[in-house]
Amino acid sequence: MNNTSCNALLRAILATALVCGPASPGQAGPDDHGHDHGHHEDEAHEDRALISAEVAAAAGIGTAAAAAAEIRETLTLYGHVRLNEERVYRPVARFPGIVRAVRVAVGDEVTRGDTLAIVESNESLQRYDILAPAGGVVLERHVNPGDAATGPLFKLADLDELWVDFMAFPRQRARLALGQPVHIRGGHGEAVQEATISYLAPVGTQATQGTLVRVLLENHGTRLAPGLLVTGEVVVARQHVPVAVRREAVQTFEGRQVVFVREAEAFEPRPLVLGASDHEHVEVLEGLEPGTEYVVANSYLVKADLLKSSAAHDH
Repeated sequence: MNNTSCNALLRAILATALVCGPASPGQAGPDDHGHDHGHHEDEAHEDRALISAEVAAAAGIGTAAAAAAEIRETLTLYGHVRLNEERVYRPVARFPGIVRAVRVAVGDEVTRGDTLAIVESNESLQRYDILAPAGGVVLERHVNPGDAATGPLFKLADLDELWVDFMAFPRQRARLALGQPVHIRGGHGEAVQEATISYLAPVGTQATQGTLVRVLLENHGTRLAPGLLVTGEVVVARQHVPVAVRREAVQTFEGRQVVFVREAEAFEPRPLVLGASDHEHVEVLEGLEPGTEYVVANSYLVKADLLKSSAAHDH
């Protein structure tokens, strides 16, 4: 099931349970004369979404407790993945000769000591093996049987460890340092992993007016390929705050920033005064005490139900 279908199903579950579910013990229904004695109670609670624990679970409405958190200030850099030149190998023939056999093709994976080619020496006419100096992938092959064994015969690279080269502008460079964590994201925004700055160029580049910032990326399983564009979020400062909520929990409701707080089997909007934020958390300056349970997952369903109830009362 795709995300659109899944979201539609969750909304349907929530709407069905709210409309067709049994009244709560304190909620009055119409009497025999058609009078709705619960009308005034509904008006009093029109800013609350009455959702049982069972319905909330079925709709995927998840909660968390407001708590202390670390807010990380970041700088965004743009760069690309490239080969780690310290792990690129170009084996050559030890003695001049003729290539008699080639045992690998471009794209093959090899381990240290594997035979790449066989060369016949011009002087002794003895044959000897060209061995892989390390494990990696064959990126280039420059010889065929019968060719003279001159220059680099192959290009191998270990793709388990790559470089990511970013370019920092002068105002950014002043806040960067070796060892700072960098959260790397792929071209479509997907999280890749966290690494650290391993090199800061001592000089700038005239063409870009920037400075090279390099990150060493562990790439086991070749999740990223050299040449791809990436984004790096460098953590330049950390701030511990006493109360914070997850960023995805914050919704705009009636012109205010709120989270939806659980009160028994109801959820109500709680207006907040917010402070510092990062990609995970938002600091709460006013409006929420530590330990308060609030909606994190699928909070938009609670908002949608409140907006629907509000619209119904307007009519």
